[in-house]
Amino acid sequence: DERYMLRLGAGERDLQTTSKHDFTKTGRVAHILSRRAELLEIVQCLSESLGVSGAAERGVDGSPSYTCETAGYFNMHHIQKRIVMFEEKLQEEEKVAVGSIFPFKRYFVLDD
Repeated sequence: DERYMLRLGAGERDLQTTSKHDFTKTGRVAHILSRRAELLEIVQCLSESLGVSGAAERGVDGSPSYTCETAGYFNMHHIQKRIVMFEEKLQEEEKVAVGSIFPFKRYFVLDD
């Protein structure tokens, strides 16, 4: 699996692999940028499912409105807060349907 490969120096020229991935500096940067875009899209979808932001807040081309920094704040202020509240409700109530109080059911499309 390519994600576990460690490259030292200029070894991409001598690398003998059947992989379709580009291990040059440009290829590695492109991979990280595409992974960043994928993760920010997930953050945007999660935010929209929680009602924190809407589709109208996306960029002109439909790109996520979040940056890595704002995604961190979103996690701290919205995700972690909901997780703590969910865990507190589970501790308070003995018999509760977890699906009824789960804060992320719209994101995961869970039915009650």
